[in-house]
Amino acid sequence: MVTKQETKYKTWNTITYIRPIFQGGLFSHGKQLDYSWINFDKKDWQNLKIIGKRDAKKAIDSSISEVVQKGFIETSWENDFRNFAYSLVNFAAEVFVNEEIAVEIAGLYKRGVINGEKISEQEIGRILFPKILQHLNKISARKPKTTISDYHGTEVSLVAKYRRLESLGEKFDKQSEEFRESVKNNTDKEKTFNNLLATGKELASVLQSFTVAESKVVKEKLKKVIYKVVSKQSEFRKNPQLKTLLKSFLEAIDAVWGDELVCEIVNSFGQIANKFLHTVTLQKFENFNSLGDGDEEKEKEFQIVIQQLKNLGIETTLKKIMVKATNHFNSLAGEGAQTKNISFDEEQVLNQKIISAPATTPAPRPTGGSKPQGILANIPSFNSIINEIEDPNDNDGNGNQKPSGGKSIGEEIFNELNKSLANVESKTPWYQDPWVWGLSALGLGAAILVYYFFFRKKNNK
Repeated sequence: MVTKQETKYKTWNTITYIRPIFQGGLFSHGKQLDYSWINFDKKDWQNLKIIGKRDAKKAIDSSISEVVQKGFIETSWENDFRNFAYSLVNFAAEVFVNEEIAVEIAGLYKRGVINGEKISEQEIGRILFPKILQHLNKISARKPKTTISDYHGTEVSLVAKYRRLESLGEKFDKQSEEFRESVKNNTDKEKTFNNLLATGKELASVLQSFTVAESKVVKEKLKKVIYKVVSKQSEFRKNPQLKTLLKSFLEAIDAVWGDELVCEIVNSFGQIANKFLHTVTLQKFENFNSLGDGDEEKEKEFQIVIQQLKNLGIETTLKKIMVKATNHFNSLAGEGAQTKNISFDEEQVLNQKIISAPATTPAPRPTGGSKPQGILANIPSFNSIINEIEDPNDNDGNGNQKPSGGKSIGEEIFNELNKSLANVESKTPWYQDPWVWGLSALGLGAAILVYYFFFRKKNNK
């Protein structure tokens, strides 16, 4: 019989049983672990998620109270930090612990790793892909919808701002070097510093003008670039299912970074930076820079800077972002944002399964295998995908030229995104095309002339 005290102790440890679904179930192989989780049914996983969330929030309460008592954060921030941390727990639990997927992975793990059964890639895909797609699409469907009335016009505006940022960035780097030289030679310091400051203000102003619609266009371009680069890898070309999964995954990531949330962060940074730069002078900069690390005077100057930022409204701005992020993650968590409890008896049954489960030794690891192991060892395409992502060479390991020409996927995505953001890719709507307006005007003029001459000739008769 498990006592209530034992249950209280055990439930804190149950959160660790979520981890093997990824570490043991997917990637690890050959370790002797407690495999009680492979016998969990859907209800067990639901209860485990409730317990895990409850205990994680208890830990958050304890940690936040401690840091408040020690003075690391002000009391006025306590509830905001707590609510934000709760929303992350709610979101993470809904995203990473799906009961239906967990049960299917546990079944595959039992067959493929514990019993040593060879499971085909097609069977794993047939079992897991539909449920993973359904789960990702469910998350994507919860994201707030942003409507863009004029996509082309928004893209034109975004590209202009991006090019402006690039130009100002280059100018800022050049002026930074000029300022360093002026300090070194003790000439024109005031002039070069003011030039640098002016460019910084311009950069902040551009960021401050970023709109929600432009945020959505940026993310659309990023999704398009990632899909283009990743989907041309050999395994994605051979397996249409992977392309479908990639699309759903990108949509889910898009949902995480909400349009309004991204815009709020960029705008706020630009706004605070702009205000702060208007308070900076060369004398203040030199006074602060002349103080050494650990110097009490520097600490005092630093506190003055912090107080200036507070006076400029940074505290209110950060709280506003935190509240928006809290609401956003709770919205993506759906029903998971609601507080649920399970009875003591249900909790006791789950803990009894964990306590009484014997340690299980998996079937011997196949010789000659490298990463990954576990269930994914039965998916050749996963091995190939990992190799293509990690191999910096020009070939795919079989002597074939990589589609990226030897560049890493990250480098190629960065280069393609840079090109995409610097160029307008959408077409001008027909009703905004100057050629359409010009031809329409000519046609109207011709119609008026025909009408005029026709009726004039008729009247003359």
